[in-house]
Amino acid sequence: MSYKRHNINSKRNGIVYFIILFYIYKYIMSADSELREYRNILLNLSDRYVLSDYPHADDTVRQAWITYRQLLRDLPSNSTPSIDSQGYLIGVTWPTDPEGYSGTKDPDGGRLN
Repeated sequence: MSYKRHNINSKRNGIVYFIILFYIYKYIMSADSELREYRNILLNLSDRYVLSDYPHADDTVRQAWITYRQLLRDLPSNSTPSIDSQGYLIGVTWPTDPEGYSGTKDPDGGRLN
Protein backbone atom coordinates (compact mmCIF):
# COMPACT_ATOMS: atom_id res chain seq x y z
CA MET A 1 0.00 0.00 0.00
CA SER A 2 2.76 2.44 0.82
CA TYR A 3 4.39 1.65 -2.55
CA LYS A 4 1.24 2.62 -4.44
CA ARG A 5 0.84 5.71 -2.32
CA HIS A 6 4.45 6.71 -3.01
CA ASN A 7 3.97 6.03 -6.73
CA ILE A 8 0.84 8.20 -6.83
CA ASN A 9 2.63 10.99 -4.99
CA SER A 10 5.61 10.90 -7.34
CA LYS A 11 3.25 11.03 -10.34
CA ARG A 12 1.41 13.91 -8.73
CA ASN A 13 4.73 15.69 -8.05
CA GLY A 14 5.72 15.12 -11.66
CA ILE A 15 2.47 16.63 -12.88
CA VAL A 16 2.84 19.63 -10.56
CA TYR A 17 6.44 20.05 -11.77
CA PHE A 18 5.27 19.91 -15.39
CA ILE A 19 2.52 22.49 -14.75
CA ILE A 20 5.01 24.84 -13.07
CA LEU A 21 7.42 24.50 -16.00
CA PHE A 22 4.58 25.05 -18.45
CA TYR A 23 3.55 28.31 -16.78
CA ILE A 24 7.15 29.52 -16.54
CA TYR A 25 7.63 28.78 -20.25
CA LYS A 26 4.31 30.45 -21.10
CA TYR A 27 5.27 33.50 -19.02
CA ILE A 28 8.63 33.88 -20.77
CA MET A 29 7.20 33.29 -24.24
CA SER A 30 4.34 35.64 -23.52
CA ALA A 31 6.67 38.55 -22.72
CA ASP A 32 8.72 37.99 -25.88
CA SER A 33 5.65 37.70 -28.06
CA GLU A 34 4.06 40.79 -26.52
CA LEU A 35 7.24 42.75 -27.17
CA ARG A 36 7.23 41.66 -30.81
CA GLU A 37 3.50 42.38 -31.14
CA TYR A 38 3.80 45.95 -29.83
CA ARG A 39 6.96 46.50 -31.81
CA ASN A 40 5.20 45.38 -34.98
CA ILE A 41 2.29 47.73 -34.26
CA LEU A 42 4.71 50.63 -33.92
CA LEU A 43 6.49 49.63 -37.12
CA ASN A 44 3.17 49.51 -38.95
CA LEU A 45 2.15 52.91 -37.58
CA SER A 46 5.42 54.43 -38.82
CA ASP A 47 5.50 52.81 -42.28
CA ARG A 48 4.17 55.87 -44.06
CA TYR A 49 6.93 58.13 -42.70
CA VAL A 50 9.67 56.29 -44.57
CA LEU A 51 7.95 56.17 -47.94
CA SER A 52 9.85 58.10 -50.57
CA ASP A 53 6.87 60.33 -51.40
CA TYR A 54 5.97 61.29 -47.80
CA PRO A 55 6.25 65.09 -47.45
CA HIS A 56 8.90 65.63 -44.75
CA ALA A 57 10.19 69.11 -43.95
CA ASP A 58 13.73 67.94 -44.75
CA ASP A 59 15.92 64.85 -44.99
CA THR A 60 16.91 64.94 -41.32
CA VAL A 61 13.31 64.19 -40.33
CA ARG A 62 13.16 61.25 -42.75
CA GLN A 63 16.47 59.96 -41.38
CA ALA A 64 15.13 60.28 -37.82
CA TRP A 65 12.21 58.00 -38.76
CA ILE A 66 14.56 55.49 -40.36
CA THR A 67 16.70 55.47 -37.21
CA TYR A 68 13.62 55.08 -34.99
CA ARG A 69 12.42 52.12 -37.02
CA GLN A 70 15.85 50.48 -36.78
CA LEU A 71 15.75 50.89 -32.99
CA LEU A 72 12.35 49.17 -32.99
CA ARG A 73 13.71 46.28 -35.06
CA ASP A 74 16.61 45.89 -32.60
CA LEU A 75 14.36 45.76 -29.51
CA PRO A 76 14.04 41.95 -29.23
CA SER A 77 17.81 41.50 -29.13
CA ASN A 78 18.45 44.51 -26.84
CA SER A 79 15.73 43.86 -24.24
CA THR A 80 14.89 41.39 -21.51
CA PRO A 81 11.11 41.68 -21.40
CA SER A 82 8.94 40.36 -18.62
CA ILE A 83 5.39 40.89 -17.44
CA ASP A 84 4.65 42.52 -14.09
CA SER A 85 1.92 41.51 -11.67
CA GLN A 86 -0.58 43.83 -13.40
CA GLY A 87 0.07 42.29 -16.82
CA TYR A 88 2.19 45.13 -18.25
CA LEU A 89 5.28 44.53 -20.30
CA ILE A 90 8.40 45.70 -18.44
CA GLY A 91 12.13 45.48 -19.01
CA VAL A 92 11.97 47.25 -22.36
CA THR A 93 13.44 50.67 -23.12
CA TRP A 94 11.18 51.90 -25.89
CA PRO A 95 12.63 54.42 -28.33
CA THR A 96 10.88 57.75 -28.76
CA ASP A 97 9.76 58.54 -32.29
CA PRO A 98 10.60 61.88 -33.96
CA GLU A 99 7.18 63.24 -32.95
CA GLY A 100 7.82 62.52 -29.27
CA TYR A 101 5.68 59.41 -28.66
CA SER A 102 7.10 56.71 -26.43
CA GLY A 103 6.78 53.05 -27.37
CA THR A 104 4.20 52.19 -24.73
CA LYS A 105 1.65 54.72 -25.91
CA ASP A 106 -0.19 54.83 -29.18
CA PRO A 107 -0.66 58.12 -31.02
CA ASP A 108 -4.13 58.50 -29.45
CA GLY A 109 -2.51 58.56 -26.00
CA GLY A 110 -3.68 55.17 -24.71
CA ARG A 111 -1.46 52.36 -23.52
CA LEU A 112 -0.72 49.68 -26.05
CA ASN A 113 -0.66 47.02 -23.35
